[in-house]
Amino acid sequence: MQEAKEEKIAVPKKKTFLLQGSESVLLHPHVTEKASLLSKQGQYVFVVNPKSNKYQVKNAIEYFYAVHVKSVRIVRTPPKMGRDRKSGRMRITEKLEKKAIISLRKGEKLELLPS
Repeated sequence: MQEAKEEKIAVPKKKTFLLQGSESVLLHPHVTEKASLLSKQGQYVFVVNPKSNKYQVKNAIEYFYAVHVKSVRIVRTPPKMGRDRKSGRMRITEKLEKKAIISLRKGEKLELLPS
């Protein structure tokens, strides 16, 4: 009597192209009045790592939030300059910030803040 061998079917894993330290691609959601108006249109704003690109941001959003990203737009805000109180010399008061505006497919939403 030969027992039937059970064949294990290999289920392909979803391909993600996240690099090491991919958790640091998305820093935090950017919560402002303008960002809340955009969320009604299916667009969400995140502050991202200044070294990340659109593809890394898209893959990180799809991986962590399990949604389908339609498009990603990147905005870089320049560092702000201000005067030092003691010496009067110009110096950087705020660092460079990079924001990503994510557009999702119709019907998909993100819950960024608990209600």
